[in-house]
Amino acid sequence: MQTFLNQVVTDLLGKEKDFSNITLVVPGNRPKAFIRKTFVEAGYKGILPVTLSVEELLKQVSGLQLITGLQLWFKVFNAYRELEDAKSLDDFLKFAPTLLKDFDDIDSSLTDADALFNALISEERIKKWGQSLEIGMNEVMQNHIGFWTMAKVLYHKTHTHLLNEKLAHRGLLSRKAVENLEQFLQSTKHKFYFVGFNAFTNAERTIVETMISESKAECYWDSDSYYMNDNAQEAGLFLRKYKKENIFKPFNWVNNHFEESKKIEMISVPKQVGQAKYIGQKLKELSKEEREQTAIVLGDEQLLPAVLSSLPTEVEKLNITMGLPLKSVPLAYFFKSLFGLYYNREKFNNENKFYYKDVLNVLGNPSFKKFLRATSLKIQKEIIEENKIFISEEELQTQIEENFKPLFKNYKTPLSFVNGLIEWINLFQNNFELSDLENEYFFRFRSIFQQLSEILTAFNYVEDFKLLQQLYNQILSTETIAFLGEPLVGLQLLGVLETRLLDFKHIIFTSVNEGVFPIGRQENTFIPFEYRSKAKLNTFLENDAIYAYHFYRLIQRCESATFLYNTDSEGIGRGEPSRFLLQLDMESPHEIKKLITTPESTTLKYDELSITKNQKVIEKLERWSERISPSSLGTYLWNPIEFYERYVLGIRQDDEVEEIAGDQTLGSIVHNTIEQLYTPYIGRILHKKDFEEIKNNAENELFKNFNDLLLKGKKAQGKNILILNVAREMVNNVLDKDYFTAQQGELAFIALEKECEAEMELSNRRKIKFKGKIDRVDSFNGNIRVIDYKTGGFNARDLNVKETDLEKLGTDKKYAKAIQLLIYSYMYLNVSNYKEVSAGIFPLRFFSKNIELLSVLDEETLNQENILPAMQEIGYLIEEIFDEKINFTVLED
Repeated sequence: MQTFLNQVVTDLLGKEKDFSNITLVVPGNRPKAFIRKTFVEAGYKGILPVTLSVEELLKQVSGLQLITGLQLWFKVFNAYRELEDAKSLDDFLKFAPTLLKDFDDIDSSLTDADALFNALISEERIKKWGQSLEIGMNEVMQNHIGFWTMAKVLYHKTHTHLLNEKLAHRGLLSRKAVENLEQFLQSTKHKFYFVGFNAFTNAERTIVETMISESKAECYWDSDSYYMNDNAQEAGLFLRKYKKENIFKPFNWVNNHFEESKKIEMISVPKQVGQAKYIGQKLKELSKEEREQTAIVLGDEQLLPAVLSSLPTEVEKLNITMGLPLKSVPLAYFFKSLFGLYYNREKFNNENKFYYKDVLNVLGNPSFKKFLRATSLKIQKEIIEENKIFISEEELQTQIEENFKPLFKNYKTPLSFVNGLIEWINLFQNNFELSDLENEYFFRFRSIFQQLSEILTAFNYVEDFKLLQQLYNQILSTETIAFLGEPLVGLQLLGVLETRLLDFKHIIFTSVNEGVFPIGRQENTFIPFEYRSKAKLNTFLENDAIYAYHFYRLIQRCESATFLYNTDSEGIGRGEPSRFLLQLDMESPHEIKKLITTPESTTLKYDELSITKNQKVIEKLERWSERISPSSLGTYLWNPIEFYERYVLGIRQDDEVEEIAGDQTLGSIVHNTIEQLYTPYIGRILHKKDFEEIKNNAENELFKNFNDLLLKGKKAQGKNILILNVAREMVNNVLDKDYFTAQQGELAFIALEKECEAEMELSNRRKIKFKGKIDRVDSFNGNIRVIDYKTGGFNARDLNVKETDLEKLGTDKKYAKAIQLLIYSYMYLNVSNYKEVSAGIFPLRFFSKNIELLSVLDEETLNQENILPAMQEIGYLIEEIFDEKINFTVLED
């Protein structure tokens, strides 16, 4: 296969004998090494021609230095601040990247900027002509017109500020190169060959045309008759125009490689990771020689980590032209947590206190687990036990390891914080032995922080951590870690733009989905389509033509091409193959093999979770039977596995910090408040005056409990204010209902939070003991009532146990609350002198409901005799729990 570069070098060697005054200009840096290799392979042993990227040429011609990224943003912000209605840096950054892209396009296209901006301003005025406002516009349009007026002034001020320092963005670099071209050509003896270009900007085209007219340049085009001779083929849009205008003559070359025999496959693969796995399998099937002549082209470069993970061991040599995004390395998540730590400190207006989640995120980062595990667990335990939402700098400084103390200082400004990170990285690298990769990570992040420090020092506009975080994320998103390798041998893994000028025998092209390749109508611009078109700025139509050229050029000389597209219906592309694939299928002379891949899947069969009762389990149950809580039997009825975990294994739900009161905490607050309000009145009949006193004390007691159990001295805010109001309503609900009851008869409290226990012998002679705490025992008109407060919901019908339902009492989970009341009643009858009691639930959440009493066999009054049938059924339930033949299993609903 004769590659394009073979063709170029062969032609150059035929027409040039001395390359000392020859410069080759290429679209990017990637082809330079391949050009040198091609000269060597052709047997040339002299001085090689200079090879420049087009950007390097523009810098030479213009005499300016290129400025990009944050440095450019801040330089332009300096210019923006001179405007009368200039806003903050935060507001500026919301529109600056897009507007600067428009400035770049305007200059690259040599567009008359004033004419374009004036047209945009006039168009908006015309749209609103005749409306009631002074110049015919509503507030939104006023802002829109004001924006274009500002943009026009800022455009010129940007030029002035940058040129004063001999700096330029990419577009301005092109415009000034055109202006300075004549002087440059007079000063150089070089002849320039432009190799492998497709779509020049207007500025680049002007430069090349001028050079050609003065016999200072020639062009080598990599085109094919397939799309050059067909006006419907968008891939040839620019090259057909150049050829027709006959300016770039001679037009070398229009080849005829595309229609040569090729093996082409279109593979539909579900999910991004599915494509990566398919590549791994495909590479396994290739021979070593085929792999070294293969290029994996990523239509979506975010697929890189997945592809790297899927490469088989058979791949011995690999060259990766793109870098690994720094934001995806483990250390990035650590620094993200640190920036979040200080951003949230500022957000919550806590000068020297940190939000507990941010602290735990920093201390618990996997990258530093071996250094911080003990400290992390200790601080986490303290946070949970004391329910700390915010932790002071002083507390952390006394507990943290010495090498990590600089991370938790009270940095007042973004600059001091960034400089602190630089110092900490130096400290950490000096004190610990790290791997080469870890040192590389630290080196790259230190570079980012040094860049931020220089910007913050030079431009004193960043005053808050929110803006600092935004700037950091912007730098991080563009940083990559380069892979070291031999670029000329082995499997090639590259992005679409890196394929320019290069040819490969075998191609595997990923993510060829509509909306990914090409990206379609996704333009980063404020200028409307019709104005871009009139001003000869590229629109999505021209951008699609550029994508199409890359697509077809890559296929031209290959022997086989495999195209993968994602069939997943979610996300970008929504599972649609690129229209380039559809065109290739319907219009090209090649037979396309279409395959549908499905991931290998194994249906996992899960055995029913069933836990046998061995001797150790029985021993645990024996200990449980010495203090059976009424609620534990309800747990068993609802979920035997949960019963096993909680009461046999002793597993409790992990404690966590409560920022917002949960149901359990809410219940505890209400229970404790009621207990403390009513305790002074135990043993006496309540009157109106008593309730007035209780009501007067209610707010103080409620807030005291709310503070003790949740706030820990902090101010109630957000949802906790609502929950405090709910708790207040629940307490008032109890007081109001009890006051109403006291008006109907004699109400007296006998006990509150009464701890009781009682033994019972089962039918199999096993002796067990119940133990629990009764919320309240009271007397109403001489009737003793055992009361259980409930903050949750319940069905009153489940408290009515008929004779026909008695056997279901120990088997049906709906009777769990009835079982609790029965056991409470049984215990109280055994520990008190009372012969009869009633039992009921006091619904705290439902203000319209009164106490619902338990009814067993149509009796609401329970005694030692009529309670026995129900207790016998409960005994059968306990015997089942001990039955070694009945496993703990998950119950079906």
